[in-house]
Amino acid sequence: LTRIACAYTKTTYTNILNGRLNKNEWLRYRYALEKIKQSDMTIYDTSAPSPLFIRSKINETFNKKGYVDLILVDYLQLLGSDRKHGSRADEVSYFAQSMKEIAKEFDTHVIALSQLNREVEKRVDKRPMLSDMKESSSIEQAADAVFGLYREEYYTGNSIGVAELIGLKGRNTATGTIYLGFIK
Repeated sequence: LTRIACAYTKTTYTNILNGRLNKNEWLRYRYALEKIKQSDMTIYDTSAPSPLFIRSKINETFNKKGYVDLILVDYLQLLGSDRKHGSRADEVSYFAQSMKEIAKEFDTHVIALSQLNREVEKRVDKRPMLSDMKESSSIEQAADAVFGLYREEYYTGNSIGVAELIGLKGRNTATGTIYLGFIK
């Protein structure tokens, strides 16, 4: 919640922790916390939740409110398994397919973050590709859309304040790059 408030306040997490905010930042921070408190957001910070656990929590919310706007999973490879799988790739495939089924069942969107493998570090162009996702084939098959984030300053150290949101796959839609402002 603090990180969400930091984004709204346009300050760093470290500044919040150390109390290094001017009067206007403190006011924006308090306002952000109040808005978050009033929001309809539910956060489950559970270590290695299984797809069944996630489905049960979403079902609780759905039964209370009648809808679920968006589900964020941070991140797919950290999910826990609720059954035996032959390999890690099979397990991640199960996770990806489960998220797709949940999206359909609750008529909502699921954004599942994915860890990248280290192949990107070996290339001159560090922009992510589909093959850079760990256990990528199963994730790619299940996903309707796949995006990668790239920040040149991460690799060069030059602060340019831009992040690229790269459409790597789009089922029934075009792919391309969207340039976003980035405040470190």
